[in-house]
Amino acid sequence: ISNAAQLKTFTDSINAGEDKYKESFVALTCDIDFNGETIQPIGGAKTYFMGTFDGRGHVVSNFNLEVEEGVAGFFGYIATATVKNLTIDSDIAVEALDKQYNYILGGIIAYNIGGDVINCNFKGSYTVTSTLPSDNIVYLGGIVGFMQGYGTEYMATASFCTVQADLVSNGQSSLYATGGIAAAVYGPNNASSAYVNNCSFIGNVEGRNKYAGGIVGYLRTAASVANCYVDGKIEARSGGDASYAGGLVGASDNESAISSSVAIGVLSSSKHFRLDFQKRIQRNRYEKNGAFQSVLYSRRQHHGRQELQREFRCGSLRFAWLERFRMERRRRCDFACVQ
Repeated sequence: ISNAAQLKTFTDSINAGEDKYKESFVALTCDIDFNGETIQPIGGAKTYFMGTFDGRGHVVSNFNLEVEEGVAGFFGYIATATVKNLTIDSDIAVEALDKQYNYILGGIIAYNIGGDVINCNFKGSYTVTSTLPSDNIVYLGGIVGFMQGYGTEYMATASFCTVQADLVSNGQSSLYATGGIAAAVYGPNNASSAYVNNCSFIGNVEGRNKYAGGIVGYLRTAASVANCYVDGKIEARSGGDASYAGGLVGASDNESAISSSVAIGVLSSSKHFRLDFQKRIQRNRYEKNGAFQSVLYSRRQHHGRQELQREFRCGSLRFAWLERFRMERRRRCDFACVQ
């Protein structure tokens, strides 16, 4: 695919349920600028994309998304597919108005069923205006809206992805779950698990959200987060109802796991789980060799650059982590892979 017309032909074929490209290998050969056009998601609830889409490092930019039956993303639905090496750079605005549907919204993919999302990036912003009643659910993820394993063979994964964007809920109604990488991650009963690893979110999650996390909004059963990094403000406000904000994960079920990940910034929620100190200090926990240990993070300006300092309460690990993370910060911390 080398231009917008060819991408539209591919999209129309998938959405029409044709087999021509359904399980094909598809690649971009150049950047594509839509110049403000509104485009359809690739794949619908009955017309999954099941092949491999390789962006080859190219950028698709300057578009808005149509909402198809409550689904909006560059890809709508993928099943056991691979999407890799793709960057989306756009300011997307979606209205959630139709009470017939729950909404699943993502920067790269709305709904990932047993697929792999690798080395994909979202830049810009994603703004959702919802006026739906409380029994309608809205998911918003910077990379993926909702991801789940499929059968016993296909895990759902998001790996080596980055988001540099603001995710904003500015309607009268709250979004159910908003995550910097994924809104919700789930390993269904008797099916493969789902996980997010080696991903980073640099930006803000703002506005009316019930569950808001820098990596995942709602981490459900048989799902995990590992080796991830967050820097930004995470806000969950839900009117008079309780809402929950987490640097890494907004809420999690039993049989889920978070390991070797770091979040710095400001948390704000209706339950007043708020960490907003003068030096933006956050207390968090990380898991090392099965044992939870407490860490204190602080960020400060030093000779024109930001440094992250930390005070570990676990003996000899203190110096090694401090020095390594300073090295990561000098490289702008695209990934914080803490061993």
